[in-house]
Amino acid sequence: MLTLSAIVALALSSCGGSSKTASGTTSTTAASGPVNGGTLTVGEIFDAFSLDPTKMIGSVTDGTIGLTLYDPLTDYDAQGNVQPWLAQSLTTTDQQTWTMKLRPGVTFSDGSPFNSAAVVFNINRHKDPANGSREIFTAQQITSVSAPDDLTVVFKLKDPWSDFPGALAGPLGFMASPTAIQKEGADYGNHPVGTGPFTLVEWVKQDHLTVQRNPHYWRPGEPHLDQIVFRPIVDRQTRVASVVKGETQVGQTINIDDVATAQGVGSSVSPPQQNLIVMNTKVAPFNDVRVRQALAYATDTSALNKVVFGGHGTHTPAFIENDSPYLDPSVKWPSFDPAKAIQLIKSYEAEHGAISFTYSCYTDPDQIKMTALLQQMWQQVGLKITTKTSDQQTFVVSVFLHNYQVACFGGAATSDPDAAYYPIFFSTSATNWTQFSNPQLDAALTTGHQSADPNVRRTAYDTAQQILAEQVPEFATVASPWGWLFTRSVHGLVDLSDGTFFPSEVWLSH
Repeated sequence: MLTLSAIVALALSSCGGSSKTASGTTSTTAASGPVNGGTLTVGEIFDAFSLDPTKMIGSVTDGTIGLTLYDPLTDYDAQGNVQPWLAQSLTTTDQQTWTMKLRPGVTFSDGSPFNSAAVVFNINRHKDPANGSREIFTAQQITSVSAPDDLTVVFKLKDPWSDFPGALAGPLGFMASPTAIQKEGADYGNHPVGTGPFTLVEWVKQDHLTVQRNPHYWRPGEPHLDQIVFRPIVDRQTRVASVVKGETQVGQTINIDDVATAQGVGSSVSPPQQNLIVMNTKVAPFNDVRVRQALAYATDTSALNKVVFGGHGTHTPAFIENDSPYLDPSVKWPSFDPAKAIQLIKSYEAEHGAISFTYSCYTDPDQIKMTALLQQMWQQVGLKITTKTSDQQTFVVSVFLHNYQVACFGGAATSDPDAAYYPIFFSTSATNWTQFSNPQLDAALTTGHQSADPNVRRTAYDTAQQILAEQVPEFATVASPWGWLFTRSVHGLVDLSDGTFFPSEVWLSH
C-alpha cells in the first residue's frame, strides 16, 4: 500500500528543472527579461571553509558558494518545500527504500558524465569515516546505495525516514566529479568540479573567490552572469555600506536591523535563523543541569534583541518556527528570571564551589556586542566568566571538536523538528555539539524521524521539547532572518529558506 509521502515525495518531474520562488521581498525583474553578461560582486560575512562537499559547513557561506559550483540532488524552495534538482523524481512505498530517477544529459564541468555511478561514488565518500565528512551521521543512515542503470539510484536506509529527500538538499547531495576527486586526492577542495552553473577561477583565501560561467550548464539559458566574485567582509557596517555605495552589488546580512535601516537598496530575506548558546554537557560545570538552567534564566533575550537587533528579531525557544504545527505551546522554556538563576547557582556552589567558565565566540561585531551583554548579565547573578574570541574558522572547528565550555552558535529554525532536532541532539550524531545524551530523547527523536504519521510525530516531538526545556543542553537567544541587500541593478535574486540564493537565475541590468 502506498503511503501519502510515497505518492507526493518528489514525484515532481520537470524537464527543465524547477524555478525557485521567494517567500519575501526579492530583487525586481525588469520588463525586458534577463540580460546576460556582467560580473556580480558579493560581500560575504566570512570566507568559505571548504569547496569540498565533505568539508562544507552550513549554508551561510559554504552553501551559497557551493551552489555556484555544485547542483544538489534535491533542493528547498523559499517556502521550505523539497523540489527535484539533479533528481527528476524520488519515490518510496515504505519510507525505507527510495528510488531516484536522474536527469539525463547532465555532465560535470570537466566533461565527465553525471550518472547513477557518480551518485553512488559521492554518497559512499560521505559514508567512509576515513574521509572525515561533516555529513557522516546523515550519510550512515543509508545502509546501501546502488545503480541498477545509468539514470536510476536506489537508496536503502537503516530505518524508515519520511524526510529523506530533504537530506539530499545540502552538501550530502552536492554532486562532485569522481574523476576530479580521484585526480586531485586530498587537494580536491582547492580544485572543485561539479555540475553547477559556474566553475572556479581562483580562490585567494580571506580576500576573494571568483567563479565564471559554465558554458555547458544543463539548464537552458542559464547562468546569466559571466562571473561572480565573493569577498569576505567581516565587519557588518562595512559590508552594508559597500552595497549602499555600489562597491558590491550584493551583501549578506544576518541581522534583520540591516534590512530595516539600509537606505536605497533592495533586500531578500529567509525565515528567521537562530542565535544559540550551546553548552558542553560533558565538561564541568555544564555537566550539571542546574548550571545550564541558571545560564538560561540569567539571559535577558529581550534586551539582546533591543540592543543588537534593533528590536526587529524574534524568539524561537523550541528551535523550530513559532508557527510550526509541531510546536507544543504547553512546554515551559526557561525565560529571564535572575532570582531563579541565583537559587540554582547557590545550590550547585554549595556542593561544588564557585562557578567559573569560558564563553567562546567569533569576531563578528554583533557577536562581540552580544558577548559583552551576556557577560554583564551572567556576572549580575554571581557567575565568573572569561571570554574568548577567535576568527570564524578557528571557532567553528573548536566547537566541532568539543573544545569549549559555552559558546555562541547558530542554526535554522525549521518548521519540521526532524531537521532541527535529530542531527543536533541525537546522542551519537557527529553534529551533537553539546554532547548531550538522553535515552528518552533519543527514543522520541527516532520515532519522529521514522514516522510519516503527523499525530505520532507530534506526540514524539512534544516529549522531545519537554526534555530539551528541562535539560537545557542549549538555548535560543534572538532569531533574525538571514538575507541579502542588493543594488537596484540586481535581478532574479531569491533568498531561499536556508539563507542561500540560486546564482544561475541572477542577472544584472546594464
